[in-house]
Amino acid sequence: MNLIFRIFRWLALGTAVVLAACTADVRPLFTPTPSLPPTATASLTPAPHPTLTPTRPLRSPTPLPSPTPTPRTHIVQRGEDLFGIALRYGLSLDALLAANPTVTPQFLSVGTVLRIPAAVPTPDPNHPPTPTPIGLEIDLPQCYPTANGGLWCFTQVHNPQTFAVEGVTAQFRRRDAASGEIQAQTTAPLLNRLPAGDALPLAAYFPPPLPPAYQVDAEILTALPIPEDTPRYLEAQVEDLHQTIAPDGLGVTLEGHVLLAPGITQPAQQVWVLGVAYDATGQVVGVRRWESTVPLAPGERLSFRLLVYSAGPPIARAEAWVEARP
Repeated sequence: MNLIFRIFRWLALGTAVVLAACTADVRPLFTPTPSLPPTATASLTPAPHPTLTPTRPLRSPTPLPSPTPTPRTHIVQRGEDLFGIALRYGLSLDALLAANPTVTPQFLSVGTVLRIPAAVPTPDPNHPPTPTPIGLEIDLPQCYPTANGGLWCFTQVHNPQTFAVEGVTAQFRRRDAASGEIQAQTTAPLLNRLPAGDALPLAAYFPPPLPPAYQVDAEILTALPIPEDTPRYLEAQVEDLHQTIAPDGLGVTLEGHVLLAPGITQPAQQVWVLGVAYDATGQVVGVRRWESTVPLAPGERLSFRLLVYSAGPPIARAEAWVEARP
């Protein structure tokens, strides 16, 4: 019996040693990694008046991904015809008609929505087509939340070329930092023609709700050269421009006159004046277009008056551009 008892005692001690050894070797399967602090480029939180810099901001080095492309369209304006519209987008008249089989050229009316097919070679031999738009520059957007939870975004597109361009379109993209969802708005300048060495503002509105944190980018989609001898535009200028800024700085009234340039003998059937408001740092905070209801004859003066509101900081100054078409 004593021998049997000693055998069981040795077995029990051996089992305890094995269990102790197993327990000592147990380690967790996953080692938790500490969370990295968020970076400034991960998201932007909306603020009523974001800090702006007096110099033109650079383009974002990492633009947002583009959603599914939206087909281009053109809304017919007064004085336009299918031939001129085709030239504007670098298309042949047959290509434009093929994309809009229900449109009759002889009965083209204002407000008709035309489908613009993919760009084909431009008829201007001095500027052959390229697979990408004409090289323009675009600023980083500056955005201002609205009282109803929407978002106004503004930027400027610059033409560094030695020739004027038209058919400019751009896309604003807003990315929700939490969900990654991207909303896009395609827009165009309020004037058709962008002269060489000049800039025009772009504006886009995102309806509510506004994400708590977001990032906004903008990208040029299209731009086409304008042949120097095109008859689609008439040279015009603004004279006697006066600006009156409201006491609170949130509105400016622009008044002046439009005249056709000396030597122009053809009347302008369409006259547009674009008013642009800037804050103290030179950022666009508001835009508005005035359209004449009467033609402008050579040698005459056409009076205009328009009120531009600020979507963000107070207005420091304003400017006006004119576009006249036969």
